[in-house]
Amino acid sequence: MDDDPKLLRADVFGCEACASLGFGFSRLRPDLPLSKFPPVIGSSSAVPLLFIGTNPRISNTNQDLYEEIMPLPDSFDLLAQDVWRGRSYLRLGDPGRHYDLHVAIAEQAFPGRPFSSVAAVTELFLCATRDGNALPRSGSLCADRYLDRVARQVQPRIVVAVGARARDYLASRRISGSAPFKSCIGDLVVPVAAIPHPASWGKKGLNEYIQWAADIIRTTLDGGTTFRQPPHIESRGVGQRQLAAWLIHSDPSLTAEQLTAQLAAAFPPPAYNVGPRHGPHYLSLYRTGKLEVPDSDPRDW
Repeated sequence: MDDDPKLLRADVFGCEACASLGFGFSRLRPDLPLSKFPPVIGSSSAVPLLFIGTNPRISNTNQDLYEEIMPLPDSFDLLAQDVWRGRSYLRLGDPGRHYDLHVAIAEQAFPGRPFSSVAAVTELFLCATRDGNALPRSGSLCADRYLDRVARQVQPRIVVAVGARARDYLASRRISGSAPFKSCIGDLVVPVAAIPHPASWGKKGLNEYIQWAADIIRTTLDGGTTFRQPPHIESRGVGQRQLAAWLIHSDPSLTAEQLTAQLAAAFPPPAYNVGPRHGPHYLSLYRTGKLEVPDSDPRDW
């Protein structure tokens, strides 16, 4: 069966479908596959909750993880079972803190239950990048190939989509509803609770969205059909300064003209008036330390 967990992991481990597409994927050595995460981390059987994010990240704080799992398929399989170096990987303060949000929501919805007994995690793109700058703004060849197989393995009753890319991809499969909406994955039609990327919230928004997502999960599992609307949190928003800082940080060779063009595409007229002075202005601010670089791509917020 194509949704057998071992077969699915083997297919993903050796997948090279996006290697030449310029998405920022890389490998540790020429003889190794692209650095990636397993298609599912957490439960390898049916659980009520599935988280879907954008993609795993690779950095100085977690490169040792990839150095252990990519040369050895057995280590890759252990991570899929939420085991790394003899303990749970999906825990608060995991390397890079990438899954703190997921753990907090699961704990709120299922107090005292181990994460892997109630939830699993997957991503739209399973290969790792240092940032999301080169990933396509819509669609995912990876999710088109593997997400339905993941859903048939996990059989979730509800999905939490983390960030704009996951939300938009699942919205392209929308069947009905708004917040949450129902989407078709695998052989299922499931409610999707879409939450913004944590970088856009601030501490107050973070806590309120964790509570809202947990409420949606409990209502769904109790058979309810009336859902509380998501919190009306004032987003930090995406400003030109934030995006300019992120673009320059992601590509230090970016020219003033290229920066102006990317800002103009992100902030089009008539609402905005990005001109030839914007690129040089933000480059000057960045080089003099007057631009604060956000933790993630503001366009994902």
